Parts: sequence; structure tokens; C-alpha cells
Amino acid sequence: WSLRALLVAALLAAATAAPAQVFIVAHTHLDVGWLETFDSYYWLNVSRILPGVIEQLEADPTKTFVWAEIAYFKRWYDTDATEVQKSQLQTFVARGQWEFVDGGIVQHDQACPTAYGIASQMTQGHRFLKQVYNITPRVGWSVDPFGSSAANAALYGLMDFDALVINRISSDDMTRMMADRALEFLWQPSSSIPPARSQVFTHVFDSYFCMPGGFRWGMNGNDDPPITPANVEARADELVKDLKPRLDWFRTGNLLVPWGCDFMYQNASLVFHNTDLLMAYINANPARYNMTLRYATASQYFTAVTAGGLAQFPTRGHEDFFPLVYSSDDHGKRSAQVWSGFYSSRPVLKAMSAQAETLLRASESLFAIVRAGEPRESNFQDFFDVTFRHIESARWNASIVLHHDAITGTGCSGDEGCTGGDQMGGDHNVVENYMALLQSSIIMSNLAISDLIMFHMSVGLDDGPTPFLPFTDPYVSQLLQRQQSLIVVLYNPSSAASTDVVSVNVPVSWVSVTDSKRADIPSQLVYRANAGGLLSHGLGHHLSYSLSFPVSVPAFGFGVYYIKAGAAHTARVHVPARAPTVDSNGLTIYTLENSVYKIIADNATGLRSVTHKQTGVAYSLRLDLLFYEALHEDAYSYSVNGTAQPFTTGGVLLKTHYFSGALFDELYMFYSEEHGVAVRLYQSGQVDSIQVEFGIGVLDLNTDVIARFRTNISNGGKLYTDTNGIDELLRTNNDTHLMEENSWPATSYAYIRDGTSMLAAALAQVHIVQSLGDGELQAVLHRRSRMTDVSDAVVLDDVLPHRETAWISIGAAQTANRARHLAAQPRPVIVARPDTTELNTKRISTDYDLPTQVELFSLAAADSEASALLARWRHTYLVNEDPSLSQPAAVNITAQLSQLAAWAVGPAQVQETSLSFVHVGNISDPVFTITPGDIRSYQIARP
Repeated sequence: WSLRALLVAALLAAATAAPAQVFIVAHTHLDVGWLETFDSYYWLNVSRILPGVIEQLEADPTKTFVWAEIAYFKRWYDTDATEVQKSQLQTFVARGQWEFVDGGIVQHDQACPTAYGIASQMTQGHRFLKQVYNITPRVGWSVDPFGSSAANAALYGLMDFDALVINRISSDDMTRMMADRALEFLWQPSSSIPPARSQVFTHVFDSYFCMPGGFRWGMNGNDDPPITPANVEARADELVKDLKPRLDWFRTGNLLVPWGCDFMYQNASLVFHNTDLLMAYINANPARYNMTLRYATASQYFTAVTAGGLAQFPTRGHEDFFPLVYSSDDHGKRSAQVWSGFYSSRPVLKAMSAQAETLLRASESLFAIVRAGEPRESNFQDFFDVTFRHIESARWNASIVLHHDAITGTGCSGDEGCTGGDQMGGDHNVVENYMALLQSSIIMSNLAISDLIMFHMSVGLDDGPTPFLPFTDPYVSQLLQRQQSLIVVLYNPSSAASTDVVSVNVPVSWVSVTDSKRADIPSQLVYRANAGGLLSHGLGHHLSYSLSFPVSVPAFGFGVYYIKAGAAHTARVHVPARAPTVDSNGLTIYTLENSVYKIIADNATGLRSVTHKQTGVAYSLRLDLLFYEALHEDAYSYSVNGTAQPFTTGGVLLKTHYFSGALFDELYMFYSEEHGVAVRLYQSGQVDSIQVEFGIGVLDLNTDVIARFRTNISNGGKLYTDTNGIDELLRTNNDTHLMEENSWPATSYAYIRDGTSMLAAALAQVHIVQSLGDGELQAVLHRRSRMTDVSDAVVLDDVLPHRETAWISIGAAQTANRARHLAAQPRPVIVARPDTTELNTKRISTDYDLPTQVELFSLAAADSEASALLARWRHTYLVNEDPSLSQPAAVNITAQLSQLAAWAVGPAQVQETSLSFVHVGNISDPVFTITPGDIRSYQIARP
């Protein structure tokens, strides 16, 4: 028999089964930057998709379409859509022809962002759709991120999604789940949030998010033949042959077929015309195919597939899909492409994203507090309108960079030789564009914060030529060089009071610090190291000193301090108050000590040991800066050759610098002229943690730099990492896999522990983390490679120096874990201006209090009039994490709003909502109980 005859026989044999229902879900996947910038993709590709699809849906009401990325849709809607097209879309949405899925500004990455960032970008998109169409997306659509996070799934549950579609999972998972018919499951992803609030029905695309190969008409670089009367039978056989096996991987006789691909439907009539011919032929031959095809939205598919209830589907618990590993077996030898490199690719971009988020969070809460404290009909409404637009701009730009080819560091950089692959036109400076967007976000948030502080402190919006500026602004440095004294204001964006030591870079040594009553307070000035990447680049080359002083700032309140400069003020460059010693081997021994820790280090190997003074337990503690030679990796993948190597022969430090003073002890350790680490131990404030600052200079080509902590804590290869900052997972090494497969994303923290002790690291940004040896915790800090493993177009020739700070706690598990929580609290935002005007210090404080285990996770005004406040409270401890703090806690919204905004809030003003503030419930009790790990969201109307 011919192959064709065998296929026909097989199809006829299956005709006795119930006809399969195939749901053709037309969609387009729109990267918000990747090989081209957002703007280039819009003008060259996206702007051509929407008009053509609308024309096709208007001509045929049976056709449907789903759309995910609101960044592009809003851009088109606000600038290019005609009133006729807007009206047509209203009709399509109302009758179920057009569905918005996911609905965020972008399809965000799931490994790198924090929960705050995810919630923020989803909220923007959802509130836009609610405003324009009075709808909220029901299906999550996360089809291109490089793995899926359990915490992200829980957030989708809190956003009240009916279903979630994901795509990229590891080969081993895919094979097993196909065999078990488990590609659809009820995901209960949270360790702590009850399933009733966090679970989500999940579908995994079985064969990528594109339609089958051979049917991608009009896609860039494709010349798939059109459907004609002469070939329709053969092409229909070909399509059915592709679809039939997929039915065996699912349980209901329904099949979701994504019918689109990257930037598809630029020629919508071509795609729909060919699809119409195929569908008509297959549907007209039920005896031959036993299959019915129909256009459908994602929601229509999930309505059909869950009609028999959810009990027929397997349940998946608290686990994620990281790392993404495409593996194979080559004659008994495992080979794998491990997509975990992006957790650490382009750390400067990731640091900028974290800074933009921190400042956005601060500007949102400060605007909410200041505007809510003013009457609805304010004489200063023009000011508030402008400031609110600044915050909206900052929020939009920060959200764009959460896209799964942005914060991941996997975008194109024209300066590094990226050609954009087959994208011949447009702007390929994508990474540079993302950084520009983040810089704009930072500037807009800083502008909003500075202006709001000016307003709130009653300085006057037009008082003098100099507003408040971020302390890092070059003009602030110039003022000090001119011996001009400064007013320094700190805003605490946290719901917990901040008692800390802050450090700012200054260009002169003749300075002193006073408090708000102009009384002298202690300060400490140290030289900034001139190597090891620990000196800020750019402006930092002109800032020779680091000035530190203790501060106390109430929750959502302000601290006022004065820095005086000039010859009349004593130079405070400290020589060691605690002199080093020399041991019998001729090594210089350094001691760093406060009320909690005593650290011993030497000038050859650096850290030796740390004693937790409250328990008397001593731990061995080494910190090494090492490098791997890249084997075959790029921005996406992680593949290194052999073991990590020291930068110097024998791993001996190149040099050290030691400082000891009233506020802190500090040791600089230089592993090369380019790379170094500064370890600082404070005498007040953050005494429970050890500050570790990494300075990484320009890397050699094809190099990954890591920081490795080595202790005598016997963790047995077990590592705990956070997931998006709100939950955590136990990671256990698989010794049968490649070393790179035992690599995990840590967004905010990681720790190792044994039965009694813990080493924990609170991180400023996402990293690859691993525990490859007993008692070890390591993080990949920076990467550089010109190899192309996953993408032939994208390279990672990243030559930007990088600095970042982590906080380390070690000791009894409960104590070290609580210290890790404290270290993760947001730091105050610091602004300054010339000391020419007295401030209204009566307005610098708020009387705000929450239980220790609860934080006001986010606070924002719904609009420029603050007609409502949008607030999320989070229980920061997980179930069974802490014997006393992992307990439910009461939150009194009435009391809190009285403290923050002098609002007299009653039940009539309070409504509980979904996480993205669009599913608004009934009037709620303003006093509620929050359980461990949970996030509760409320809309509070102005009284």
C-alpha cells in the first residue's frame, strides 16, 4: 500500500469514535522588542495586523481572534485607530468574536520580575480594558516566556483568571505529561495561599504556540503554498495527520490549536482565506476525518473542555517549570540546552529595572498619601494632574521592560553586532532602547517624588531656582564642591519604620551631618576604592568619598537631615579604630565586629569565619569571586566548561583595604584590578545582616563571574529560592543531570540550611543560584559571550561594569531568616536641595503601624484626584516559616487610612477586589484577617 492509502485507512478506522472538536484559536504573538525595538515592530509589523484582522472579522461573524499584548493595542488605539474601527471592535468584543487574553502591557517573563512588577503591568492593561470595553480578561496567555513560575500562577489565581495557557516546559516534563495525558491540570501553585484563591486551570501547548509548519502563510521568511482546489485534499490530510496524535495527550476529545505565530496576520486575508478552505473541506468530510474544526476564542475552548467538571483533570501542586531544559539522549549520554543563563544576563539592565520599580513604588505611595490628604477639589489640581502623568509614564516604561525578551537580557544589541536575523529593517538597538525606557522611568519617578516632597513640606512649588533633586544628581555634587550646605530629605516607602545607616557619595571630605533640629549626629567618611569595579562609573569617578550617617524614618514618613560642607567642618576620613594584627604565618588579620557578629578575615583569602555573638556559635565562612569559562552559551542558555577558577594564582587576594569606625567596619577585597567585594558590618541599624557589595568590571570574553559562599552548614545539596519575591521552593540537585541543570532563578533571596543553622542572602536583583557542594551557595553575577547557542541573532557581548549589594545573615535558622526579612525592606529614597528654606517639619511623620508580619505591599491613587485608593496588603511570612510570625494577622483599613490620609473610612467605602483591581466585589468589612503568604487587594473610595 502507498503511504497515502495507509493514512486514508487509518482515518476511516477512527471514524467510529466520537468526532474530535478542534478549536482554531487565531492569534498573533507580538514581542514588545526583541530583534527590533518596540517602535520598529509597531510601525513595520503590528500596525498592519489590526486593520486587516478587523476587516476579516467584520466580513464573517464566524471568525474570531485573540489578542494579548496591550502595549501594542493601546498604542494603535490611541494613535491610529479610526472611529469606525473602534466601533467595530466594540461589537466584536460584545458578541465574543474578539477576546483579550492575558491583558497585561506585555507578556512578562516569569523568572526575573518581582510580584510587584507583575501585578503593576497586569493592572495597567486590565484597567485600560475595563475602561474601554468594560471587560476583564478570563484566560491567561503566557506562551513564550522561558519557563513558568508557581508564584506567577498564584498571582493569576488572585487575578481571578478562569484558565492559564503556558508553552515552554522542559523536554522531560513534556514527554511525561503527554504520556499521562496531563497537559491540562488544576495548578495549586502556592505553598500558603488557599487553593480557592490561588489555583488556576492550566493548559500546556503541546506543539509550540504556532500553527503547524506548512500552514504559516504570510509569515516572514515563509513561502508555504496556498490552498487550492487541486491540493486541498492533500493539505487537509496533512493537517489532520498533524492534529490526530495530539488528541491522545488530552482527556476530553477537544483540541486547542493555536493558529498564529510571531507577528502573523500582517496579511490577514491570506491566512483566513486559506484556513477557510481547509476547514470547509475537513468539516465536509466527517467520514474521512471524524473531526470538526471551528474558529474559537480561548474562553470558548475552556468552556467546552471544563464542561464535565475539573475532577477529571490531574492536580499539580507547589512546583514550577524551571529551569527550562531541552534535553536528549545521545547513545546513553545526556545532552541538554539549559535555558537558565538569562537569570543573570545583562545585570546592569536588571539593576536598572529594580531601581525603576523601587522608585515607582515610592512615587505611587507618596502621591497617594499627599493627594489623599488634600480636598477632592484642590486648588493645586493642575500640579497633581502633571505629577500623576509623570507616574503613569514611569509605570508604562518600567512595564515594557518586564517583557520576556527585555528583563531577561535576551534582546538584540546593534552595538554588539546583532543584525536582527531576518528582520532586515528597523532599529536593532533593542537593549539600548530598554535602558533608555528605564532611565526615563527613573527620571519621571524621581521628578514626582521631588515635587511631592516640595509640596508636602510646604516649601512652595515655585520657591527658588532649585527643587529637590535625587542625591545622585550631578548638581548636588557641585553644590558640595562649592561649600553649599544641603537639606536632605528621606522618604520611607515602606510600611515599617526604617532605622538604618545610609551612605551617599560626596566629592569632598570637609562635611558634617545634623538632624532635623540641627544637632550634630555621628557620621563616617571613607575613601571610595579605586578598583575592583567598586567605584561608580560616570559621575562616580568624581565622587571620592562615601559619607554614612544614622537615620530614623517612620513608615511612609520623612526624615530631615542637613549636610554642611566647608573648611569649618572636620574631615572625617577614618583610619582603622580597630587595628589589624599579624598571625604566625605573616598574614594580616582583620576583625569586623558589632553586637551580633564577629568576622575574622585575612589579607590572603579574605573571610575566614563568623561568630554569631548572641549564641556563641562560630561558622566557617569563605567568600570567593571566581569565573567559569563559557562552553557554548548565550544570553538564554547556561553552559560552562569545568570548574570555577580563581582570578589570581592560588586564589590569593590581589590587595585589601580595611576601615573601622563608629558606624561600621569594612573590608575591601580585590580579586583582580577589575573585580572586588566590600564587606561591611554596621554598628547600628542593619546589625543583623552583613552587607556585601560586589564590583564587577569588564569581563573577558566568554566568561561567567560567580560569587561563592562556603560554610560548614551541611545542607546536603538542598537550596531554597524565592519565587518572584512572594513564595519559595526547595531546589534539590539531580546528580544524573548536567551541572547547569541544577541552576535556579532567585529573584529576591536564597538560602541553605541544615537542622539548626541557615545562611541566607537577600538579593537586590535576580540571579542564577546554585548549591553545588555541601555548605555552598553561589550566584552568577555577570556574563559575557559572543557565542550563539539558542539564537543566531542575539549575542551577549556585555562589557558594562556592574555593582550591586546583597545582605547576608548566618546563624540559628529562625534568627537568620528574620534578619533576611528585615534586610529585604525597601530603603528610603534620598533627595536634597540647597539649605536656603526652612521646612514644615510638622508634616514629616505619619503615625502608621502594622503587625510585624504584614506589609502594605502597594498603595496608589486610582486617578489624579485620588477618588479612590488602590491598596494591597501582604503577609510576608509563609505557612510554617516561623513559629510566631507565620500566624494570621488582623488589618484595620479604617485605622490605617486615618493614619495615612486622615480619611474617615467606613464599610461603605471599602471593596475587596482582584489583584489587578478590576473584579470589584461587594462592600467589605474594613477589618480583615490575612493569612500567611496571602495578598489581599482593596479599593477604598474617598469619603
